[in-house]
Amino acid sequence: MAAKGKGHEGHASSGLLNGVCYNGYMEPNKAAARYLEEFERNYPFPLDDFQRAAIESLNSDSSVLVVAPTGSGKTVVAEYAVFLAQNSGAKAFYTTPLKALSNQKFRDFSRIYGDGKVGLLTGDNTIHPEAPLIIMTTEILRNMIYEQSETLTDLRYVILDECHYLTDPFRGAVWEEIIILLPADVKIVGLSATVANPDDFGGWMNDLRGEMVVVQSERRPVPLRHYYFINGTMVNLFSDNAERTVCSAEQAARSKGGKSNGEKAQARASRNLIPKRSQVAYRLGQSKMLPAIYFIFSRAGCDAAVMHCREDGLDLTTPEEKAVIEKQALERAAWLPEEDLRVFGFDHFLNSLKLGLAAHHAGLLPIFKEIVEDLFAQGLVKVVFATETLSLGINMPAKTCVIESLYKFQGETHEMLTSTQYTQFTGRAGRRGIDKVGNAVILYSPFVTLGEVQHLARTASLPITSSFGISYNMAANLLRNYDFTEAVHVLNLSFAQYHADKEVVRLERNLKKLEGRIKKLFEKMSCERAEAEDYLEARARLSRLEKELALRHHRRKAEAINHELQELVAGDVLVIDRSGKRRAAVVLSMGEDKVGNPRIKVLDRYGRYLNAIYRHFRTPPQAIGHIEEKHLSPVTKKNRKFLMDALAKFELPPRLPTEELEEDHPDRTLRQEVEETRADLELHPCHQCERREECQNAARTAGILHKEMEELRRQMGARSDVASRKLQNVRAVLNQLGYLDDDRPTHKGVMLSAIHNECDLLLTECLSAGVFHELEPSELAAFASIFVFESRDGGAPRWRGGRLIRPLMLREVRRPKLRAAIARARAMEAKLKSVEQAESLDLLRQTDIGFVNVVYDWAEGMELEYIMDTYPQYSAGDFVRSMKQVLDILRQIQQVVEDDFLKDGISAAMSAVNRSVVAYTSVVDSMAFENV
Repeated sequence: MAAKGKGHEGHASSGLLNGVCYNGYMEPNKAAARYLEEFERNYPFPLDDFQRAAIESLNSDSSVLVVAPTGSGKTVVAEYAVFLAQNSGAKAFYTTPLKALSNQKFRDFSRIYGDGKVGLLTGDNTIHPEAPLIIMTTEILRNMIYEQSETLTDLRYVILDECHYLTDPFRGAVWEEIIILLPADVKIVGLSATVANPDDFGGWMNDLRGEMVVVQSERRPVPLRHYYFINGTMVNLFSDNAERTVCSAEQAARSKGGKSNGEKAQARASRNLIPKRSQVAYRLGQSKMLPAIYFIFSRAGCDAAVMHCREDGLDLTTPEEKAVIEKQALERAAWLPEEDLRVFGFDHFLNSLKLGLAAHHAGLLPIFKEIVEDLFAQGLVKVVFATETLSLGINMPAKTCVIESLYKFQGETHEMLTSTQYTQFTGRAGRRGIDKVGNAVILYSPFVTLGEVQHLARTASLPITSSFGISYNMAANLLRNYDFTEAVHVLNLSFAQYHADKEVVRLERNLKKLEGRIKKLFEKMSCERAEAEDYLEARARLSRLEKELALRHHRRKAEAINHELQELVAGDVLVIDRSGKRRAAVVLSMGEDKVGNPRIKVLDRYGRYLNAIYRHFRTPPQAIGHIEEKHLSPVTKKNRKFLMDALAKFELPPRLPTEELEEDHPDRTLRQEVEETRADLELHPCHQCERREECQNAARTAGILHKEMEELRRQMGARSDVASRKLQNVRAVLNQLGYLDDDRPTHKGVMLSAIHNECDLLLTECLSAGVFHELEPSELAAFASIFVFESRDGGAPRWRGGRLIRPLMLREVRRPKLRAAIARARAMEAKLKSVEQAESLDLLRQTDIGFVNVVYDWAEGMELEYIMDTYPQYSAGDFVRSMKQVLDILRQIQQVVEDDFLKDGISAAMSAVNRSVVAYTSVVDSMAFENV
């Protein structure tokens, strides 16, 4: 357990205050002892030790971080925190990183506590916002804190589900903002399956908030077995015969491929060892290892897997199960228009479900995903082909998890899964109370060795790291609520700075060690005869002067030689001296090396061709004769023989001795300084000391250590107050653009503080400049899309539905006013980027116009079939999700603008967008009207 700390100060308290009765209720840590027995009666199994330890921490009024494998029951601790809040008149917030997970938790808790007791806030849905338990995405809670929402009143517990998401490079900073800015009396329940450094993470929260207990369990309630599937054989990954089985299969494949057929045939034979998807599903069914989640890191791959299994005649359900599947799927989809269902291929989707097969990825219509999740949880769907989105918290326990490939696209390149990702994917295998064991099945790949697979399966998860960063919106909110010094203090509370500070402490420790070593070295050099440092400094000075003299001599020599080389012409005969062998050579041609020094090509008397530059001459070269050019080009065999014979007849002059420097030479002063320094050195008392070399070695070591100390100081400076330096840069940008006045947000700054978007600054600039005001409702919606939409392929051309889809060009935007608004936004964007660059910042995401025409057509009332046919590059899920993002940003804009005419236009735009399948995407919408 982590040690208790004082926590941080400076936040306004809300909810149940420590040590004080509130609203007539006793504080939870005293009442909880009575509640625990009642709570435990709700479960058919006794609580595990780690669950009890975490619950005892909550009873002691502490926050808790629970780290335990997927399926071990971490949620029980969160449910107890909710139970305490419900029974003490306080509020609890349950936050998740995904809207789908929020929707699922809303349904689960609504069944427990009933209608009106559970709320949902996700941006898409607002249901019972004043309920004592609210399920929400982390972004919603972050926004509430900045806006000082009244909904925070009486808040006692915040559950951070999947809190390892803090390391996510795009959204992880939200978790840190919440942990830093939540009032100190609010208790946090952190849940994660993949935190390899819980004491480090918990230590930060303990230092920050106080009373943080870390509870960790490594025991899986359902043991996990790992299998390797090659060809038609499934072998235990860690068994003694695993390597023998794999080697035998590969050798048989190579033999079948035949040596004479070349590498392509061999590679084809190796690929044949990869099991077919239908073969894997069938084998799992035969081995009673279903239901299974089959991870394929490609949307198209998931859809293709369902199709291939159907083509291969795979049928995994009984007639009775088929009837139940059809009934439930039709009931769930009944509230969508039939024409919309037809456009999205519901019949094909249903027929696959009835066979026990389904895909699950972000490209699916949300209601399709929910149907898959519900049927899979009931054991009716047997195999779900899913992307990694299914590994993030959604409750879909399986008996088996299959990983088709250990390589996954990580944004720019395909890279091997990390140990954390492997743990997340396989963590869903094994259903508590149902399965005795869970199964992880890895398919053979010719690109990954068995040893690499075994190593990955054995390796612990990676440590959680900070992805904390400052946005313009964050800076505006901080400076709206704190002065600059306080804002810096808040930023220095981040996990990123905590790690940096720990590193500074380590660097300081190393610095002190170096200082101690240097001190001992100087003690070793101390002497009664004289100060050894003076002698060593003089010796070092002499060495520097001698090097400088040698360097000048080298430069002078090079200049003299290069000058003579430039005077040579083709046919000149000179003396070449290499490896102590002098011989005559004739110049064939002249040129330059890569740095501009003259270079000549010669033929020597032995018939060898040489390239020579100044380094190949001891003294400036002198021509000792000349051969007519007619014998030089071309150098035929006959000419070459002539040249060799001619060169053999030249008499070589004697080697000249190296010339001494003359009295009036420009280096005379430096040479004199060298001689004087050498004479002084010889008169020094240390010069004749027998310890002279010992002291010299000690001084040399001390010099190296001094350089190491300077590097450590540089690293310490780079790590100290990282966040505050970034805030200063952001403040400079905001000051220049009129968002701050004396470090307090202006009217524009307040507007910026309410815009939560990666294009926050540009969007606020467009609002302030009136870019939105000239647009009609459909154009408003389309224009808003440029701030939220991101092309999946980065805007590169690609084939889709038999057509080559190219990125939208500005000239292809059909409405003139909309086209003009986008052009103005792009001009502003370029200006902001230059302002950012001057402050070494790169915070604004680039706008993307790729969805503009889609939004405009949809807002103009075009039918779904037309949209899907005209824009085949957008899947159902992408279409709905992107439209929801447009609605979300329009909602934010409507809340900050003051112009009633623009407000009305935005309302009309939202109404035009929020129709048909966009308006009906989640069953939680209907639950608001059910008696649950």
